[in-house]
Amino acid sequence: MDFGAFVELEPGLEGLIHVSEMAWDRKVSHPSDVLHQGDRVDAIVLSVKPPTASDAGRISLGLKQMLADPWLEVERKFPVGSQIEGPVTKIMNFGAFVQITPGSTDLCTSARLSPTAASNHPRDVLREGQQVKALVLAIDSEKRQIKLSMKQLIPTSIDEYIAEHR
Repeated sequence: MDFGAFVELEPGLEGLIHVSEMAWDRKVSHPSDVLHQGDRVDAIVLSVKPPTASDAGRISLGLKQMLADPWLEVERKFPVGSQIEGPVTKIMNFGAFVQITPGSTDLCTSARLSPTAASNHPRDVLREGQQVKALVLAIDSEKRQIKLSMKQLIPTSIDEYIAEHR
């Protein structure tokens, strides 16, 4: 189905793997991007809603939970203050998304793109696919977000003056 894949647990008993439970590292558009009819899979039971007189009940399954969650390593791999590099995956009016690792596409807002282009559109500074360097400002593991800044890696004229006249 468009929303997920049904898995036969035993004859007459099925569970559903919703598309949101299929992969940590990408948004699955359609279950057939990951699974095909007849595939044998290992899945974990996420919830069971027992049958009632008016409802057949439901078993929710997770496929991605059988693999390590990449977000468990984010704070160790990319601590606040570290420098990252990755491609720009999407440009919006409010900023640009940069892919740090598969499954981790993080935001650098317009105000943090360039020390001189705070009011310009991100497309004036970046293009999709461009490799960029950024500084990790904050990590919110609960929301699965990393805040990035590119402008702090670009020397300003005062930085250049101080470096030149130490």
